[in-house]
Amino acid sequence: MKTENAVKHTPGPWKVIENGRGNYQHGIGTDNRAPIQAMIAYVDVASKLTDKNSRMANARLIAAAPDLLAAADLFVQFRDGLGKVGSKVSIADVGVAMQRAIAKAKGE
Repeated sequence: MKTENAVKHTPGPWKVIENGRGNYQHGIGTDNRAPIQAMIAYVDVASKLTDKNSRMANARLIAAAPDLLAAADLFVQFRDGLGKVGSKVSIADVGVAMQRAIAKAKGE
């Protein structure tokens, strides 16, 4: 299986942006200095289906998406290079990328 190299989404890193204006408090953006211009998505705070902690967890998970994708891509590179001389990706590299992405998604 060949992976697509061209990134079609807004490049990361993405961050959770808390903003009390309008009908939202949690957004996902690329730059905390300009939240309106850099917003990628909003997490609905008016929803009766989720509480504030759930919405923040959702926002963190969405913000971690580029990091999770990068970790998965690194794993595929490792798998494809396994046993090949000169392979540039180690299992340690994959593990570090995964740990960082998971920690970001969990808000750690």
